[in-house]
Amino acid sequence: MKQSQWSPELAEITRAWFVEHASVRDLLVPLKHVDGRFGVAGFRESGGPQIEVRDRAEGTLQSYESVDALIASGWAID
Repeated sequence: MKQSQWSPELAEITRAWFVEHASVRDLLVPLKHVDGRFGVAGFRESGGPQIEVRDRAEGTLQSYESVDALIASGWAID
């Protein structure tokens, strides 16, 4: 059975990482999704959504306004 969300501990680790590294624009972090996908996330250089996630398998790009939105959508630090 697949889980519908990550543990509160992993959500907090993810949140803390993004808060701590918010000023580093060229840093990427590996992510995992509750549905089994993997991605890489980083901060946008300017304007628009703050966090972008590129799906490793499909190459699609998703944008999130906040780390809470990222976590709520099923992503967490891998």
